[in-house]
Amino acid sequence: MKHFRFTAMLMAACIAVAADAHSLTGKWTGTLNAGMQKMTLVIRIADEAHAWLDSPDQMALDIACDSINLSPTTAYLRIKRFGMALNLSLNAETNTLEGAFQQGLARLPIAFDFSDSNPYLNRPQTPVPPFPYEEREVTFSSQGATLAGTLTLPKGKKGLTAVVLVTGSGTQNRDEELMGHKPFAVIADYLTRQGIAVLRYDDRGAGASSAGSIDNTTLDFADDALAAVRYLHSVPEINKKKIGIAGHSEGGEIAVMLAAEHSREVAFIVSIAGPVVKGSDLLLRQGEDLAKAGKGTFGDAEKAKMMRIYAAIDSIHDTDALRSRLTQILREGATPAQLLGIDKQVAALTTPWYTHFVRYNPIIHLQQVRCPMLAIYGGHDVQVSLEQNSTVLKNAYQGKRLKQLLYPAHNHLMQHCSQPGIDYGNIDQTIDPIVLEDMAEWIKKQ
Repeated sequence: MKHFRFTAMLMAACIAVAADAHSLTGKWTGTLNAGMQKMTLVIRIADEAHAWLDSPDQMALDIACDSINLSPTTAYLRIKRFGMALNLSLNAETNTLEGAFQQGLARLPIAFDFSDSNPYLNRPQTPVPPFPYEEREVTFSSQGATLAGTLTLPKGKKGLTAVVLVTGSGTQNRDEELMGHKPFAVIADYLTRQGIAVLRYDDRGAGASSAGSIDNTTLDFADDALAAVRYLHSVPEINKKKIGIAGHSEGGEIAVMLAAEHSREVAFIVSIAGPVVKGSDLLLRQGEDLAKAGKGTFGDAEKAKMMRIYAAIDSIHDTDALRSRLTQILREGATPAQLLGIDKQVAALTTPWYTHFVRYNPIIHLQQVRCPMLAIYGGHDVQVSLEQNSTVLKNAYQGKRLKQLLYPAHNHLMQHCSQPGIDYGNIDQTIDPIVLEDMAEWIKKQ
């Protein structure tokens, strides 16, 4: 998803190894207990000069160590730009790296278990040139911003069906790259090989696109996607009546918005794990599902507090008054450690993007959609629940050409997985080929 921005979580550091401690080469996995939230951290050690920290729960990968101090039995690593450090010692009896994670005034214990001897990422689906299709680097404008992207087209063909790929929440590049995976590159490669033109582009603030603004909301990103659709109207190889949108997560919401408001320009939409319930309802369900997957706690007290927060966001539209109310709610029952982070939490909860997301109900637009719609959900998705969204979609869609593809053993990225969760970086597969095949087959029929 421009992956849904919950409460701000700690970023993390990584570790390098002693020159003679070759047994430390590989991947080490630990859990950082930060009170209400638990975060999985993965250390990948290649050699004494190269190591990385992955934080799968935050969808952060390849955080490089920039200050390393090693001995045969200890390892200290610091990431200066985030003010973080790990100070660890090897426990030879248990083969664990044990010590402390530090950031600012926070100092938390942590232990890492050895998990894999290979420190490098394996992403076998990432497309590798040469390609049997044409690639064009393109730019187009939206609200004064310049967006840059890649258009892939089957060679020597006219009257092409075309798809614009729209990322989920957060600032992402044209490949929707996260944790070493490049889902949009994989989708574009597959669809283009099937005779479908694909445009994917860098979000504002990513890649070669113009800088974004803290004031940008989903509505601004919808304008960007519409500008991409209109750019395709200028491409002579493309049939202007066969241009659709495929959006992932928040991008699925955007696809619905544009299909409702610009029905003459959008021929069909594909929503991949796209939410169709009100933002606050989605976030509450996320909290529950993440807790069940072992990613933090979300009991009755936490849920009640979040419901009060969302009620305040719904009812208070003056930013200063909202900040004051949220500060009051978050201070109630907070520990001394939690009090230190309240200002940052309030800042995250009151950004224009977040408040709009909490208040917005996609049904408003969904009920206006008449074009063909393909909706794809995974049963192991803990960010956009299949159970919560699929039935709502079926009841709200008023057109005649809705198709839902429900994959019971797939997560938010449509990776085949054994259990619910967000450990996307620990899965080699970027997107299940079955999902790609089904998506392409449906698009070609429209």
